[in-house]
Amino acid sequence: STWEEMDLDAVLDRHPEVVLIDELAHTNVPGSGPHDKRWQDVLSILDAGIAVITTVNIQHVESLSDAVERITGVTVQERVPDWVVRRADQLELIDSSADQLRRRMVHGNIYPPAKVHSALSGFFRMENLVALRELSLRFVADETEEELLEFLRSRGPSASGDVWDTAERILVAVTGAPGNDTVIRRAARMAARMKGDLLVLHVVSGDAEEKSGSTDRLEEL
Repeated sequence: STWEEMDLDAVLDRHPEVVLIDELAHTNVPGSGPHDKRWQDVLSILDAGIAVITTVNIQHVESLSDAVERITGVTVQERVPDWVVRRADQLELIDSSADQLRRRMVHGNIYPPAKVHSALSGFFRMENLVALRELSLRFVADETEEELLEFLRSRGPSASGDVWDTAERILVAVTGAPGNDTVIRRAARMAARMKGDLLVLHVVSGDAEEKSGSTDRLEEL
């Protein structure tokens, strides 16, 4: 078989204003160019002053790939670092309902007919697509929030003294009892996802012995 890859040198030599590059997570054929990954090619093009419009599926975003594997049971081989995706000036979600996507597959618009049945009963099951769609919406919403916060910071204090407080705060109460470490990790993930503050409140009773033991366990956390 003969495999073709994007000619990075040709793109740089031609130096267009904008270049369209599909499949940001793609792994290049070994020996076809200077980089292993297409996202590395994209960075070289951006560094040359050329604008890039590209695509990436949500399962290939590095921070979400583990969650995708748990949801679908399929190992995600191709991963794009989050910082590469977040470098984009604009993210646009190309959204499609699970029903619509499955209909397109049945009609042969995505895979050859021989692969359709296994795809629909595997990775592209209805429940998987619904979960992946939610992950996509949350990821893009996080980006929108980052843009809003940057806008607020650039404005500085308003003349009226109003403060736009858009951040969430997560408060978790712990006693030092077994299992508190799991609670703290869960709260930390929630706070990180919502770009919010994590506050941990140590709750103790009046019993001196219990207070001492719970303090020791918290220091271990």
